[in-house]
Amino acid sequence: MSAIAVEKYNFNTFSNCEEVYFDADDNGAFAFAYNGKTVYTQSFVPTIKSYSFTVDGGFVGVPFIDKDTVCAVYMTNDFKYRIVRINCFDGRVSYVNSDVLDDFNYTDISICNNRLYVMKTDEVYCYVSAYDFNGKHLSDYRFSEKNVNAITTNNGSAYVFLYDGFVYRLDENKAEYCTRVRDCSDFYNSGAGFLSDSRGYIYSLNENKEYTNMYNCTNPFSVSNESIYYYRSGSVYRTSLNNSSITKYEINRNTGKILYACGKVVAITDDYSTATIIGNSDFKNIDFNTNSDTKPQSNNSTDKNDGNSNANFSDYIFTDDGFICNIKSGTTAAQLKKNCPPITSVTDKNGNNLSGKLRTGAVVATKETSYTVVVLGDVTGTGTVSSNDYKLLMKTLTGEKEIFGAYKKAADYNLDGSVDNKDLVLIAQGR
Repeated sequence: MSAIAVEKYNFNTFSNCEEVYFDADDNGAFAFAYNGKTVYTQSFVPTIKSYSFTVDGGFVGVPFIDKDTVCAVYMTNDFKYRIVRINCFDGRVSYVNSDVLDDFNYTDISICNNRLYVMKTDEVYCYVSAYDFNGKHLSDYRFSEKNVNAITTNNGSAYVFLYDGFVYRLDENKAEYCTRVRDCSDFYNSGAGFLSDSRGYIYSLNENKEYTNMYNCTNPFSVSNESIYYYRSGSVYRTSLNNSSITKYEINRNTGKILYACGKVVAITDDYSTATIIGNSDFKNIDFNTNSDTKPQSNNSTDKNDGNSNANFSDYIFTDDGFICNIKSGTTAAQLKKNCPPITSVTDKNGNNLSGKLRTGAVVATKETSYTVVVLGDVTGTGTVSSNDYKLLMKTLTGEKEIFGAYKKAADYNLDGSVDNKDLVLIAQGR
């Protein structure tokens, strides 16, 4: 069977939907949802198209996307299960009707490359089976004495998440290890080949790299192979994955979701009514030495630190890309909270409460947002500036190692915006 959906030309597509889902890959940037018997789709890049389609039954699971096609499981009026598939670019509708649909949990399904991936629970350990659209069994994917927790798709490939956080890509006859997430139930697609979690950690599915809490979970962001795009205070920022450059686009409206696809950034308002599509050439350079984005926030507090630190609130640098900088080695969590009354909590990079000496990579939270701690010279994240920091920075400058995010900012000991031999000398002198 085939049909054509009804095209719409406005961004009120999801006004009657309780929850809207978003995704992006090499084909484009998309949103989708359902309400009652109707499923809605919206493409933003490379074309702007809206479609809806009404089925003759009711949906039994949340929709998901396979490349440029939204898929949703529903039950017909005569109690048979089907999957409706709607192309986001031209509105073409097709159906998947197979007996295999009668024997699985409808939240544990994925469609990719004309294959149906189903999570099975009929053995001691959960596993995944693959079928073609005619119901023919193609292959099984089992993991030695480990349970499968979830299935998803990303950029045209199917992935499974084990209970211990390991992530595997499903090829035709084998499962290939990709990366490991910190929580197997806390992840979402943040771009083609990238996952993120609610604490802001970014995982590369292609390079098995983790970018440690670079952009905090309170802000929407998206990732490409070269850049991270995120929203803060009326602007969308673009920064390179190695944190070597940053540019800005003023959007002047609250943004609830950011998608990146086909060389374009889509910033969607938090009420899902308006989308702004931004090209990389639209972003402007920022002078961090003079721009208000990097100046310390003003505060009337003049309390001093106890112990060996004489800093007050205005000495700390709260950057607009989510870092609190200019923290001297030896400063404790208690001292920082005393000097900065807006800070409500201090945790280590794993989310555990921190009461002692601050380390690069720790996280402080206020009522509105959170910041990643940067301790001057603490490139290794131990909380103490030692010969290990000197050695790591030397390897970084010679190209033998790479450091990112807060750790790279910690290497900028003289706060001149670059990491070079001047910083190496200062760290070696313990200044």
